[in-house]
Amino acid sequence: MLLVTGNFPGIDWRKMEKAGLSSYFRDGAFAGISPTRAGLARIALRKANEVGWLRSPRSAVLIGESPNDIDAARKNGIRSIAVSSGISTHEELAAHQPDLLVRRLSELRLATLLGLE
Repeated sequence: MLLVTGNFPGIDWRKMEKAGLSSYFRDGAFAGISPTRAGLARIALRKANEVGWLRSPRSAVLIGESPNDIDAARKNGIRSIAVSSGISTHEELAAHQPDLLVRRLSELRLATLLGLE
């Protein structure tokens, strides 16, 4: 997986390590390489495509907790999964019409992430 974030690399890699998630990510697109979340997602998609990880744009999904994440997914033609465990409320995220809205990451199933459901 690739990490897309508006933070700088050192900050987010430390966050991922503390959360026990760093081993799931191979690379990322971080603040400073694009001024928008949609631009960061586009860079991540290009990286994934270059190494052969992307079967099609619909096989990609952007998981986030902000309306900006939903918008970035939409602008890049990929699926969005919004998680309302952050600053944005469940209702606020629902108003932006993500492809899927969950309250916690633990609600997600692998088949959902892979687009098999």
